[in-house]
Amino acid sequence: MKDSIIVSNVTKRYANFTLDDISFEAGSGQITALVGANGAGKTTLISIMTDQLAADAGRVQYGGYDLRRDKVEIKSNLGLVQDYNCFYEKYRADDIRRIMKGFFKAWSDDCFYGLLADFGLRANVPISDFSQGMKKKLLFAAALSHQAQYIILDEITSELDPLTRNDIMEILKGRADRGAAVVFSTHITSDVDHYADHLLMLDRGKLVLEDSLDNIRNNYLILKFPQEDREKAEAVSRRLDSQMTKIGQNYIVLFKKGEGMQKDFNAAIPTVEDMMMLYIRGGSHDDTDYLD
Repeated sequence: MKDSIIVSNVTKRYANFTLDDISFEAGSGQITALVGANGAGKTTLISIMTDQLAADAGRVQYGGYDLRRDKVEIKSNLGLVQDYNCFYEKYRADDIRRIMKGFFKAWSDDCFYGLLADFGLRANVPISDFSQGMKKKLLFAAALSHQAQYIILDEITSELDPLTRNDIMEILKGRADRGAAVVFSTHITSDVDHYADHLLMLDRGKLVLEDSLDNIRNNYLILKFPQEDREKAEAVSRRLDSQMTKIGQNYIVLFKKGEGMQKDFNAAIPTVEDMMMLYIRGGSHDDTDYLD
């Protein structure tokens, strides 16, 4: 797909963790959500995708450009926001504008100052005076003010209030609607339910689920059984050869529509949290240490 981000067979090995042969396409005009438990490999993957970490194998392409060969072309069109402040604390937002404008030909002062105003950030005070949430808003404003075609965000909404999170996700949706390829990692599954088009789920370095949110909603259902009906839940899970796990006081079984089970039980459309519980908690794991 033109202007997509294509990750092909990316592998990174550590002594106690392997990001294992990851392949997917994050399409232009789409928001792709990367989810998984702490230590699943999300940050490792994003670091490789943004040339902060070298993969042991595989390749990353942006709109036909190869990250190993065409770094300048890619980075000039990449907006990256991570979960830590990368700016010198004594700088002001005005200083950030001056520096960033020197790097990016497509930089827009109007966009930058407009985002600062929307976020309630003052341009003439030191960054050290900002709260953690305010620093994240500044990072976001800086990353989106050069009209990037590729936008990658690593856990940036975790310290933001719900209203600001909603504002940021709406901005990202607008950028995707205009053709940008957006990838964001998060633990806030409601943001994925509301805004993402495509879902990537990592578990201990492996890509255990890749699907569109529309396909999940249109083709899958879940059944909930009270804990006293465990045997019934297990029987249904075996019959359908499906995922099952316990969430709270219920056993959850995932199945494809058309199996006939929705006629016998009260079935519901799965949320992203349901899918995580089923594909990650529902699986068996050893106690091997791992990284994020």
